[in-house]
Amino acid sequence: MMSASTPSGSRPTLTVYRHLWGLDGDWRGWLPRIKAAGYAGVEGPPPVEHKHEFAAALSELGLGYVCQLITAAPDNSAMGHLQSFKAQIESALPLRPQFFNSHSGVDMWPLDESRRFLAGALEFARTQGLDISHETHRGRIFFNPRDTLQLVHEFPELCLTADLSHWVNVCERLLDDDTLGLTSLAPRIRHIHARVGYPQGPQVPDPRAPQYAEAVAAHERWWSEIWRARIANGQTQLTLTPEYGPPPYQQTAPFTEAPLADPWEVSLWMASRLRERFAAQ
Repeated sequence: MMSASTPSGSRPTLTVYRHLWGLDGDWRGWLPRIKAAGYAGVEGPPPVEHKHEFAAALSELGLGYVCQLITAAPDNSAMGHLQSFKAQIESALPLRPQFFNSHSGVDMWPLDESRRFLAGALEFARTQGLDISHETHRGRIFFNPRDTLQLVHEFPELCLTADLSHWVNVCERLLDDDTLGLTSLAPRIRHIHARVGYPQGPQVPDPRAPQYAEAVAAHERWWSEIWRARIANGQTQLTLTPEYGPPPYQQTAPFTEAPLADPWEVSLWMASRLRERFAAQ
């Protein structure tokens, strides 16, 4: 269901999830570890097999679930991606996701094709009473701020997942506030993928390193603006996933291919850092 709200000026709750992406081995071994690390739930595509066992394990551990959708179609048409979108949702409904996060469409579409997809996706979400946000991701409809601002203006129901690391990479710079358009976008963002990008890539090797301080500061400034927009709009919750990925997202040493940092440890560090940051704002 769509997010509830409270009187303007109240403080939302920050709910932090752990993405299943890049976790070696079976989810059965990871879910207790994720719970013990203090995460409220997990995010990822539904398992291909043993869905009922997955749902039971989440329930037993008291973990929420954010369902990741990744639309695809052999002909790359809007209607093909829309069919994929609907089929994935229907397949995941028995897992009772708290909401859906969608990698939607294709970056090469003209805006009219994106409009056709979004009109169908938003109508489906509305009639089914589903909470769905669409991610700002390379290769997808919302791969750049220009098209995203245009489509947000045209579709008042549209909610976004902000993975702004992709825009830094696509635009090849740390964006200024006017280019980013957060004044318009922040009220429409219901979920954050808290990964720090830099002009030459979507993930700095280690955000704890001093040479990435400028990139970290820029992303945290943007995330704080989203948090303030939630407060101003009286929203009860902001959800966040510190989504640091494995190789090849994570850079590795030449020849040995040893990762330059541990994504599990970096994600924990970012989760703790943002809990403290938002608690102080």
